[in-house]
Amino acid sequence: MTINIPSQVRSFLYILLVIGSPVVGYLAISQPDIIGPNEVALWSALTAAIALLARLNLTPDAPKA
Repeated sequence: MTINIPSQVRSFLYILLVIGSPVVGYLAISQPDIIGPNEVALWSALTAAIALLARLNLTPDAPKA
């Protein structure tokens, strides 16, 4: 299955995860009144969806001669 999302959009999503994950983790621990368990669960689902997108866009290795 191939999903054709432009590489710039995928790149933005991956950078969002790299920056957002520590922020969500920090706020969930130190500021539970800002980000609670529901928001962390939503972030986890978003992370899983973007990770699946990354996996679906892998190109297979070229066969060895």
